[in-house]
Order: sequence, then C-alpha cells, then structure tokens
Amino acid sequence: PTFRPTEQTAEMDGGFVEVLVLPRGSRWYGLALYNRVDANRPLLNVRLGGPSDVQRYQTFTGGVGYVLRRNFRVLGEVTWDTEIEEARWTLGLVTAF
Repeated sequence: PTFRPTEQTAEMDGGFVEVLVLPRGSRWYGLALYNRVDANRPLLNVRLGGPSDVQRYQTFTGGVGYVLRRNFRVLGEVTWDTEIEEARWTLGLVTAF
C-alpha cells in the first residue's frame, strides 16, 4: 500500500503448505512446498525475473538436501509454476552463523 486516500483497495488471499522429511539418523532430507496467492486486481509481483502485475501465483516445489554440519546445508530443488507453465531449478548452500 502507498497509504494514499485515493488508492484503490485490493483483496488478496493465499497460503502455503510445506512438508519436510528428515529420516532418523540420516543427513539427507526432502521437502515439498505448495504456494498460492490470489488477488482481485493484477498487482502481484512475486516471481523473480517473471512477469509482474498478475492476479494469481501458484507453484509446487520439491527438493532434496544434505546436512553437512548443523549450520551448513547443500540443497537442490525444482519449482513448477502452474500459471506460466514453467520450471525453475535451484542449487545452493545454506549457512547460518
């Protein structure tokens, strides 16, 4: 919002569901994620490098990772965007200190 009195109001609704699986005694883990956001006006801009001003965003993500240390993980995941029918791959390192 820009907090201007003349700005049009918009209604948005959305949510997500995420499942993480880490088998006992294993350093490998799996993940699944579903995201959905709807708006009554074309105003969403949630895709990195994708189109802006969309009314609906819906994705499914699946991935695997490996815990090297308590604060250092390696991961790979793929996300399928159902609205633009496009996949996005991610490989990365996650750290925290």
